[in-house]
Amino acid sequence: MINYFKRNIYLGGYIFIFILAIFFRLFRLSSIPYGFHVDEAKAAWNAYSILKTGADDKGNFFPMYYDSFGDFRPTGLMYLIIPSLLLFGQNIFAVRFPFALTGALTFIPLLFIIKELFSKNYKKIGLATALILTLNPWHIIASRSTSESIVSMFFTLWGLYFLIKSLKKPNLRNLLLSTFFFITSYFFYHSIRVLAPVFVFTIIIFDWINKKRNEINFKPLIILLALMISSFVFLSSKSARGRMSQVNLLSDFGALYEITKMPSEIGPGHVFTARVFHNKVAAYSRRFVEEYVSYFSTGFLIGNLAKPIRYNVPQVGLVTYFEFLLIIIGLFYVSRSKELLLIVFLLTLAPLTGAVTIEDTPNLQRSIFMIPFLTIIAAYGLYKLFGLSKKFNIIKTLVFFGFIFNFVYFLHMYFVHQKMSIATYYRDGGNVELAKKISEIGSSYSQIILTNSPDNLYPWIAFLNKYDPRVFNKSYNEISDGVRRYNNLIFSENKCPLNSALENDSIKLVNTLYVDAEGCIIDKKYEIEYDVNLVDTILRPDFSPPYYLRSVKQLK
Repeated sequence: MINYFKRNIYLGGYIFIFILAIFFRLFRLSSIPYGFHVDEAKAAWNAYSILKTGADDKGNFFPMYYDSFGDFRPTGLMYLIIPSLLLFGQNIFAVRFPFALTGALTFIPLLFIIKELFSKNYKKIGLATALILTLNPWHIIASRSTSESIVSMFFTLWGLYFLIKSLKKPNLRNLLLSTFFFITSYFFYHSIRVLAPVFVFTIIIFDWINKKRNEINFKPLIILLALMISSFVFLSSKSARGRMSQVNLLSDFGALYEITKMPSEIGPGHVFTARVFHNKVAAYSRRFVEEYVSYFSTGFLIGNLAKPIRYNVPQVGLVTYFEFLLIIIGLFYVSRSKELLLIVFLLTLAPLTGAVTIEDTPNLQRSIFMIPFLTIIAAYGLYKLFGLSKKFNIIKTLVFFGFIFNFVYFLHMYFVHQKMSIATYYRDGGNVELAKKISEIGSSYSQIILTNSPDNLYPWIAFLNKYDPRVFNKSYNEISDGVRRYNNLIFSENKCPLNSALENDSIKLVNTLYVDAEGCIIDKKYEIEYDVNLVDTILRPDFSPPYYLRSVKQLK
């Protein structure tokens, strides 16, 4: 009876944590984070296009990748959005919901992993892990942002669980399930295709060393072999390598300068010195170390160095100060816990793919697999802290209330202040409002010429205004170099379409609306010559104007 009561206490705790996880990831999901970033908008429109036509907006049937600018993004997220569109309709909430729900469920595979790793007290450590993950800013921010890496991490954790389980019971079921979940994660995010075999190899070797076996358990090696083959197949595709070719460390300007220019700065006759100090291995190794170390810096974890900027929350890091304190306490006990030592090894491997890139670094998406291991370490620190004698009750109380205060402060900054911060400018703030305005007044104009800055506006207008992709994708035709048209909408190649028309003397006087981007100022000489009317201004929450809607009535 006592054991049953205890089990129900933990079950009740898990249910309560799940409710918290759902609430913090779904509350005001359609409006927070403010803005509908271009990656979200394109994923939304292409998910709807695939639902209605079986093809993306470029005509590729059931694609595995989508090419926006040579990045060839895996399309797993688009297929995940489709059921949500059917359930909730064509709106922002429906687009973000699958990722928020997946984020809320992520603590479940973590609980199973902890049960396999910790021989005792795994329930207390598991409860602490679930709570810390649920309240972790990094995880909440990514879960609410249509982040495919969140889904990839969810499946990866299940793969890790069945892998660890297979080391104890190497039956076919565990081997197949581990392989299945790992490969499923491949369809959502590029990084795991490199990290998964590394994680698996590390866990197998660690198990072999830790248990002092004379022979390696070969059955789990089947998982490693399957993943190596799968990774090779995926990475051998030119499409799969597209994004890496854009951001890899070999393109770093600083390293290239050191290799090509610095040897000449030494002067003639110093070939040996140049080769020793300024060779490729030295230059790229140094850059790799710099990038790798940055992922463990306080600036990245509790400061504002994490990129991309669109995820930044003012005055808040990826982990709170008290989470960071718990991580330090957890690491202090590493030497006394063989189970935790494996978690530390996996943590050190998690940012490897981020460390070989140079754009938007240190990058919270490419290093997102750090989250579960940091969470377990913090939970272990919390477990150890609350296991101390009663003499430390004051410290425990301070840590507890400090942790809660840190989290409430994060919520305040995220829900109130982020929309007023610089992140809004990187989240295409104003595009949703513009799409609605076009829907309201668009039929009043013979043609509407749209800016292309910061991005082509078609995915917002098409998705949010509920266009039929069977019609739009066929009718969205190129009428000149880079310029496309759909009905009375002209998607130009200019940041300032009205200025361009004025300068080229190509003003259309027949009821034309021009949508100019932020910073487009009409020259006074044209204001004198033409009757330019400001129809409307789209404003962000901080009252900055991303778009101006203008018309030219007549020649003066």
